[in-house]
Amino acid sequence: MAYLTEKNIETIAYSIVQQYMNVYNISSNEVFKVSPENVANMLGIKIQYVDFNDKEVLGKVALCNVKDEIGEREVTLNNKTVYMNKQLLKGSSGHRNFVTMCGISFLILNRINSDLYGEKYRKKSITLRDAPSDDIVEGITSTLALEILMPKETINLVFNKVYGVDKLNVINPVVDKGNFIKFNAMADMFGVTKEILAIRLQKMGKLTEYQFCGYENLLQLLMALKNYHCKA
Repeated sequence: MAYLTEKNIETIAYSIVQQYMNVYNISSNEVFKVSPENVANMLGIKIQYVDFNDKEVLGKVALCNVKDEIGEREVTLNNKTVYMNKQLLKGSSGHRNFVTMCGISFLILNRINSDLYGEKYRKKSITLRDAPSDDIVEGITSTLALEILMPKETINLVFNKVYGVDKLNVINPVVDKGNFIKFNAMADMFGVTKEILAIRLQKMGKLTEYQFCGYENLLQLLMALKNYHCKA
């Protein structure tokens, strides 16, 4: 099985983004959002929303014609379509965009380097994830998705304009609300979730840590701050 290096992935992503800019008349100094639907249309890939009857199944792709079940029907999935759970149309567009782009990335890499995916990925359909995977091959695919959705040059341009520095040590919605508001705006601009943007920035060496504050995290943080002020 022939794996791709980070440089290989970056080169492929750059090529796709350049093609995207040419097709959709985007100038090199323009800040833009990459639409998974437009990428798919450009590459002759179809995105089909279906009812899987299982909200845990976000989407599926196939690298060759394989039989699978969608709902209660047995169908043949093909390698030119990303099958998405129609329930995602009701949720976060940032979440849906990443899952969709992961599906597109599987099909892109299969076209470019079919040796990347062995029998494990060919004998049945692939279930899409909503976060980068620890699996080497799936990790390569999700990295490509990240780099297409958030092109390196655009990230550098926006990050430097928004923050005025090369790197942030931490982003926390409570401790530094100003930076978090900017971070949230960046995620919206790229059409991704804050978690996915944080992963991209960390991979690029622009962010050390993203501290998500859900309800439990927020309580812990408030208690820690309270104890800190009491000791002071």
